Amino acid sequence: MHPIATFFETLGTSLSLFGAFGLGAIGGYFLNRRGEQCGWRLFALASLSGIGYLCLLLGLPFWGFPGEMLILIAAGAALVLPMAAFWSAAFKSRNQNLRRTIPLGLLFFAFVPVVLSTLLDRNNYTQGLHWTCDGQIVERTRTSGNHDALTLVVQSEHGMERFEGVAEALWNQAEPGQRLTKIAGSPTAMLNGKAFRIVPRNLPWWNEPP
Repeated sequence: MHPIATFFETLGTSLSLFGAFGLGAIGGYFLNRRGEQCGWRLFALASLSGIGYLCLLLGLPFWGFPGEMLILIAAGAALVLPMAAFWSAAFKSRNQNLRRTIPLGLLFFAFVPVVLSTLLDRNNYTQGLHWTCDGQIVERTRTSGNHDALTLVVQSEHGMERFEGVAEALWNQAEPGQRLTKIAGSPTAMLNGKAFRIVPRNLPWWNEPP
């Protein structure tokens, strides 16, 4: 089985986001218990953690479960200090003061949405790479429950395959009755023998497979 397929059978998108958030929450809790003062040293550490996560996110090839787990752990590390702000607000103590709380609050609102949204984008892209089919298109539609995502339904030997969020250029060319072929691990597909990108590339500097 392709390693990307193994990753998505082992660790889904929702569990990945929950895992990163959970790791950050655990680390932030223990950091808050220690009563660390959030000065420039901790702010710089948070920034380095965030930069390290983004470097892995954008530069690590899509080589399956070990790589995606490494990115998940890096995301959790980037969320440790921001999550300390949550615990600091949830458990007020005598040691709490504006010098510590305000910088942590800024870290929370700056880091948490960025880390979780980019991790979601990476997982969605990995899921798109995992798609595989070889059959006839039976429907071209939009998924109303998923922000009107461009969707193709293909009848293959394994049954009906539904692909949500396909690239617009392919979707515009696709018609029922045409043959669509895609192998796992590739961002492109063959539509009646012509190559098209099927997986949208949201972040163009990703080191993606050919």
